[in-house]
Amino acid sequence: MPRNDQGDTPKNLSQQFYKKDCIDYLNAVEYDLLHPEDEENLAFPAHVAAYNGDLAQLKMLIETGVVSVNERDDKGSTPAHKAAGNGHVQVLQWLVENGTNLRIVNSAGETPKDVARRFGRLGCIAILGGDS
Repeated sequence: MPRNDQGDTPKNLSQQFYKKDCIDYLNAVEYDLLHPEDEENLAFPAHVAAYNGDLAQLKMLIETGVVSVNERDDKGSTPAHKAAGNGHVQVLQWLVENGTNLRIVNSAGETPKDVARRFGRLGCIAILGGDS
């Protein structure tokens, strides 16, 4: 974990200044680093393609009818959620142009726009209608 000149980590400073949202975010990042096996479920190939920004693979899966543009994974997320969360603007744009339902919420109650906002993916937020 990075430290500032005084030796403080981001988590230390968040705790010191009672920034619960920052602490929660840092805990989630820390968990992801310690548990990479939980990161992506390979049973959902369209989601993996969207997550990785692999537009060619995603197009092939959807255009050949292997999966739906609105297919949901075990956490209720669509490929749009995955693309938005990882900042894959071209993938997200293609999904929007091909009729993805941007109102679908995942098991955390988030739309693709909410996911983009949580991860600060400004390009994706713009595609999804701006920050309103």
